[in-house]
Amino acid sequence: MFRALLLLIIAFSSLAANAADFKFGFAADYGVVALDDPEGDGKQTGIFYGAALTGNYPLKWRDTSLVSGIGYMAGSSDASETDVGQDLAGYYVFSRFQTRSPLSRALPNLYSYIGAKFIGTTHKKRHTVYQGYIKEEFSNRDNSAFNLGVGLGYKFEHKGGRQSIPSFYFDAPITGKMLLVGLQYQFEF
Repeated sequence: MFRALLLLIIAFSSLAANAADFKFGFAADYGVVALDDPEGDGKQTGIFYGAALTGNYPLKWRDTSLVSGIGYMAGSSDASETDVGQDLAGYYVFSRFQTRSPLSRALPNLYSYIGAKFIGTTHKKRHTVYQGYIKEEFSNRDNSAFNLGVGLGYKFEHKGGRQSIPSFYFDAPITGKMLLVGLQYQFEF
C-alpha cells in the first residue's frame, strides 16, 4: 500500500515535466544508519551513502516546491560479539514538500522540508566476531522501510538558473526498522 502510494506521488510529479519551471537534478547523501537485526542484540549502526536523480516542481505558493527522486544507497555496519556486521545495498524513492523558511535577513534562503521515503535494501555478509575472528555467520536478508523525514537546508543560486541545496535531514521509520540521519547535497539545473 505505502509503496503504491509513494510511486503514485512520484509519477504525479513526473507528469509535470512539461512545465517550464520543472528542474531536474541529482543528489548525493552521506550519513548514519541505525537498523534492527533479528540476530543482533539491539540496534546496529553504520555509515551509508547514496546518489539520486531528482525532479523539482515549483508549486503555486510562494517559494514552495515538490521534490521527488529515485536513487541507489549502500553502506555497512561493523560487527562485534553481539552486533551483526553487514553490507547493505538497495534503492530508495522519496518525495517531499519543501518551503522557504527564513530565520532572519542574514539567512534569507533557508529551506525546511517534510517528506516520505521508501527504502528497499539487501543485507549481505552478515556476521558477528570474537577477538577479531568470525564468530557466527548469518544468511542474507532483504529489508524494506517506509520513513517520514524532516530536513533543513540552504539554497544557493548559481548562473543560468542552477541552484544547489546542502541540507541536514532525519528520517524516522514508520514501517521497517531503518533510521537515517544524514547530509544531502542537491544540485538542480
